[in-house]
Amino acid sequence: MNTDLLPPPGRWAVGPDRTQAEALLAAARRAGLRTAWQGRDAGFVSNLSILENLQLLLEWHACAEALADAVTRALVVLGLSPPDWLTQRPAALSDAQRRQARLLRLLVLRPEVLVIEAPSRGRGFDESETRLLDALEGARLLLLGPALPDWPVWPDPASGAPAAP
Repeated sequence: MNTDLLPPPGRWAVGPDRTQAEALLAAARRAGLRTAWQGRDAGFVSNLSILENLQLLLEWHACAEALADAVTRALVVLGLSPPDWLTQRPAALSDAQRRQARLLRLLVLRPEVLVIEAPSRGRGFDESETRLLDALEGARLLLLGPALPDWPVWPDPASGAPAAP
């Protein structure tokens, strides 16, 4: 498992250009790491419930954890009680519920490399997003956007670290 092209675990800003983030994700996949992309447009399979979407995700990534255990763990991290919308299809959810479902999906997967689209202008990460990021400590969290406090730029030109191909 060669991870030489990847930053070490932690929080890194990779700039607004998707090219570097996509190259880092490709390097992570070649290294056999679980990857994910968190963005406002991350979709679900429309004819499946949220729970069925989560089960499909676990099967696709060959995760051994049982769905009920993964969902319970993720709900605890997000500070949510089991919502009624888990059995609904994505189109039936409000924007806020879809956003919670996207965060839940990331916590169920527990990616080792996560690309995160920067928050809207002038807005930091909200409480749920902060809980997600804290729960994924030990992963490589790559911010697609300008550096934020506690999110240094990767690669740091002063470090001599290799850029992604």
